[in-house]
Amino acid sequence: AGTVAFTDRLGKPRAVALGLGISAAGFLVIALLGADVVPGLIGLVLGIGGFEFGFVSSISLGTELQPAARITFLSRYVVAQAAGRASAALLALGLFRAFGMAVVATAAAVVAIAAALVILAALRDHETAATP
Repeated sequence: AGTVAFTDRLGKPRAVALGLGISAAGFLVIALLGADVVPGLIGLVLGIGGFEFGFVSSISLGTELQPAARITFLSRYVVAQAAGRASAALLALGLFRAFGMAVVATAAAVVAIAAALVILAALRDHETAATP
């Protein structure tokens, strides 16, 4: 209930972008300081917590995009999320074997930042179009 209330207050696109930003910060902490246990755990909590907050917020955002076909949209959304997680896991394994955890965490942060920027740009375009 806390995530939903906060997401509604902040706005769904901004909440998703915030979750991505928090997760990116956590991934960067892991990349830079993850060799030490305490900073690594802090980075892990931020990374996973931000990701999950953004993920839950994105479900609310997604249901608004196709209100007439919520069930169909959510079904496709879940499949897309699962495919994205599976693809990322495979890519991360290769990066980890070749370069180590810092590169994996940095790549995750870059992708999260890029996704947040895309969402914020789309929000800006939407708000600009809505302004008379």
